[in-house]
Amino acid sequence: MRALNRKLLRDLKHLSGPAIAAALVVAAGVAAWVSLRGVYTSLEGARTSYFERGRFADIVAPVVRAPLSVAAQAMAIPGVEAVDARVQAPAVLDMPGFAEPVRALVTSMRDDEGALNRVFFRLGRAPAWGRGDEVVVNEAFALAHKLKLGDPLAATVNGRRVCLTIVGIGGSPEHLYVVPPGAIWPDDARYAVLWLERDAAATLVGAEGAFHDLAVRLGRGVDERPVIEALDRLLSPYGALRRARPVPCAQGRRRGADPPLPRLSIVDPRRQCRLPV
Repeated sequence: MRALNRKLLRDLKHLSGPAIAAALVVAAGVAAWVSLRGVYTSLEGARTSYFERGRFADIVAPVVRAPLSVAAQAMAIPGVEAVDARVQAPAVLDMPGFAEPVRALVTSMRDDEGALNRVFFRLGRAPAWGRGDEVVVNEAFALAHKLKLGDPLAATVNGRRVCLTIVGIGGSPEHLYVVPPGAIWPDDARYAVLWLERDAAATLVGAEGAFHDLAVRLGRGVDERPVIEALDRLLSPYGALRRARPVPCAQGRRRGADPPLPRLSIVDPRRQCRLPV
């Protein structure tokens, strides 16, 4: 063994350059793996924290129109932690200096602790209660048109032309990646998301006492399959546009594990639903 050891040391001495290079390559690979793993863990934690703070819904169930009393019945389904009955409608915006019509999704918002898919504000505030002329716009659209707080926004909603005032600029977990209907990538200059106060949005679109989209949040570890079946039975008389479906980003939270990487969503205001890419 001593002779073999001396031979090994002698060979290493003669091949010191390649041996050092190989060691450096291995060290660089380990360092890169440790760094990338740390970045991945940090990004994953930030994403999970963002979805938790925004109370991202686990299930969405779009309908043509359903009374608000149905939302209370959905809340009684075992495993359901919270529900948010929202009003949604397509709109067309008239932007000064922009020749083409701009499409938008008008959706209601709640500014309270029980709201799901909360809106985060970059600037401004939420619309005041009962103020049908105040609106929050998504940040990408505001940047594309250089909009600022207090700017007017002319919109045609449900056949009615209204003049809105921008009081907030922000976004929500539901609309991180806003793509116009029929497109495959964002068009921030030609498509917007507008949030109005719940009662004001219902009055604007003629949906007082009703909703178009039900967002549902489940308790941790709850299996979504029986909840989806119960929601389908509950909403089928009200023109369900498609089966209630789980939100992919939230599945890990229900299992009590780290959630999978988020999938992108396309918001289709014509059908008040989100189509997975």
